[in-house]
Amino acid sequence: TSLLWTLIGSLFYKFSAYPEICLLVFNFLIITFTIWKLVCYTDEYFNDNRLITPYSFLLLGLLEVIPGYLHCTILSLMETGLWSSLLILLALNIFNWETKGSTQKNLYVFILLIILLVLTRPESYLWGMIFILIRMTQLYRAKDKNLIATIKAGLPIIGSFFGTIILLTAWRLKYFGYPFPNTYYAKVSANFMQNLIDGFIYDLVYFLGYNMLLIVVLLFGTMVGIHMLWKKKD
Repeated sequence: TSLLWTLIGSLFYKFSAYPEICLLVFNFLIITFTIWKLVCYTDEYFNDNRLITPYSFLLLGLLEVIPGYLHCTILSLMETGLWSSLLILLALNIFNWETKGSTQKNLYVFILLIILLVLTRPESYLWGMIFILIRMTQLYRAKDKNLIATIKAGLPIIGSFFGTIILLTAWRLKYFGYPFPNTYYAKVSANFMQNLIDGFIYDLVYFLGYNMLLIVVLLFGTMVGIHMLWKKKD
């Protein structure tokens, strides 16, 4: 299902007699880096340069209480840590565009993250299009709403995304004889409406079963809203 995680695991397996320890350390490092970037962005957004800020302290506390987040991303030795990191880093890339403006480095990092996202999980086909749509909207505003200029600026992003999908699908066809991972054929029904209903039930059970996630979203959203109102008042 995850070609990139298979390659990373294979590399550790080749050079170490204890690949599981290597995977554990790798997960710890990428999650630590991602949380650090998230904390840095939060402190920059609230314009607070103290070593320990109430915003970052609250953010780290909320991460701790999300059911199973650190266990699932670090201790499970699965690709969930890599997947979570890529989603968060892509979101931060989008946010940084809004707060710091467009840069060439921002564009290159975005393309790299999109490619890695595609190689990590099949869900990236949907997530990738969402991130690209947001970035194209940003480009559209940056190019003074010039559609042709926006398309030209976005071609490297779109090309990287679909090019990676095509190469990955071609490799799967050659290696397995099928265009999608085996989990697709095991879990997805041929009936579109059944898939839609099953997906809705899955989301409903998740949100009802993990109420803490809703609390996290509401608390952090409230904090950001209060800050924005305070800035307008000043």
